[in-house]
Amino acid sequence: MTFLKTIGRIILGLGLAISGALGYHSPLNNLGSTLPSSVPAVFETYLANQQGTGDTTMTLANGTLRDGSSLTGYVCFTVDSNSTSLEYECGTAAGPNVTNIVRGIDAVTGTTTISSLTFAHRLGADVKITDYPILTILTRMANGNDSFPNLMQYDPSVLITNAAPTTTIATKYYVDNVAVSGAPNANTTTKGIVQLATGAQLAAGTANGSTGAALVAASTNATSTCQSAANSVLVTLVSSGKLSTGCIDQTQAYSWTGKQNFSTATSTFNATTSIAAKLGSPLLLNGVNQYWPTADGASSTVPMTDGSGNISWNSITHANSAVVVTATSTTSTGTVSVQGSTIILSTGANRVMITYAGSGSNSSTGDGINLGFSIDGTDTFTDASLTSATGGNKGNLSFSYVTTPLTLGSHTFVLRMQAVTGGTANIDGGSFAVTEIK
Repeated sequence: MTFLKTIGRIILGLGLAISGALGYHSPLNNLGSTLPSSVPAVFETYLANQQGTGDTTMTLANGTLRDGSSLTGYVCFTVDSNSTSLEYECGTAAGPNVTNIVRGIDAVTGTTTISSLTFAHRLGADVKITDYPILTILTRMANGNDSFPNLMQYDPSVLITNAAPTTTIATKYYVDNVAVSGAPNANTTTKGIVQLATGAQLAAGTANGSTGAALVAASTNATSTCQSAANSVLVTLVSSGKLSTGCIDQTQAYSWTGKQNFSTATSTFNATTSIAAKLGSPLLLNGVNQYWPTADGASSTVPMTDGSGNISWNSITHANSAVVVTATSTTSTGTVSVQGSTIILSTGANRVMITYAGSGSNSSTGDGINLGFSIDGTDTFTDASLTSATGGNKGNLSFSYVTTPLTLGSHTFVLRMQAVTGGTANIDGGSFAVTEIK
C-alpha cells in the first residue's frame, strides 16, 4: 500500500510539474478540462444506502471533512476497495449526496466507462476519496495519448520573450506578433509584408506606406470604369488590351515626338492642328515629304512645289485668260523677257496653246522682230516679223504655237523678244495668253 502511495505521489508530482511548466498555477483550472475539484488528502466513509449497477447517485454516511467543511464539487471515489467489486466512480458532491455519477471508470483511461467494471454495492460498503482518475487523465494528456479538451492558457503573469528557450510553448499573442514583426518587407527580390495603397497614394506614386512596407494596388483601385479625379484610382486595361479612350482627357494638348500613322479609319480634326512641315520635320503625305513656307503668302497666291517637295507661294494665271504686255525694246544683240504667265495643268499629257497679238517696230529698214517664249526656262523662238518691214514704221505682231504634251502640274511661260538682224526692236504692247488644250 505504501508503495502504491509513493507511486501516486510521483505521478501527481509529474502532473503538477507539467502543469507548472505550461504556466498553470492553482487555483486556475488552466487545463480547461473537467477534473475533480480540490481533493482532500484523506476522506473515508461508507454507503448509507445500497447502490445498484444502474444508479447514478449515492448517499454517504458522512459528508463532512476533517476541517468541518462539507464535501463539495466534482470528486472521484473508490467504492468497495477491499473486494472484487472495487469500482471507480466520479460525481458531483454536496455534503453526503453525490449525483451525476460516472460509473465503472476504466483504470487505463481514467474517463471511459466500462460496463463490466460496474457493480452493485451493499449498505456499508467503504467509500474513499481517490486521486486515480485525475492522475491518469493528466498523465495521458502529458504523454500525448489524449488531447486537451478545451483551450489552454498561461497565467497572466507568464510572459514569453525572444530570450525564452526554443522548446517553450508560445502564446497566441506571441505568435501573432512574431508572425508579423519577424517577416521582412517585400521588395523586388524578397517576398514579405506589403501594405495596400490608397487611391491617392497610387496617384502620387508613393512607394512605401505608414508601416514602411511597399505599397501595392488593391483590386478596388483597379477598375475598367473611368473614375472621377477625387477617387484617384488606377484605370486597368479593357478587354481589348487597350486603354479605354474614355479615360483619356481629350481636352488637353498633346505633343508627339515620334512618327504617327493614321490609317484605315477616318481621322477628323475639328480644332487648330499644328504641323511643323519644315526642314528636318517634313509633312509626309502619301509617302512624299513636303516642306512648307514658314510664312503665309500674299493675297491670291497659291502653294507650288519645285518638284523636290519644297513648297512656295506663287501667282498664277488661269488657263484661258490673257496677260497684258507692256512696251519693251531690245537691240539686235539682246534677247529680253517681255511678260510671264504660269499655268497649272489639270491632268498629265495635255498641251498648251501660246498666242500673242500686238504691235511693234524696228529702227532698222528691212529688219523685223523675232518673238518667242520659254517654257520652264527653255527658249523657243518663232518668226513674227512686222507686217510692214519699212524701217522706222510700226506694224502688227502676232504668233500662235501649240506645245508638245506637258506633264501634270505647274509650268511657267515667258514671252521673249529679239531683233532679227539689227536695229532696235520695240514691242509697243499686246496680249499674251496660254491656254490648256485637251
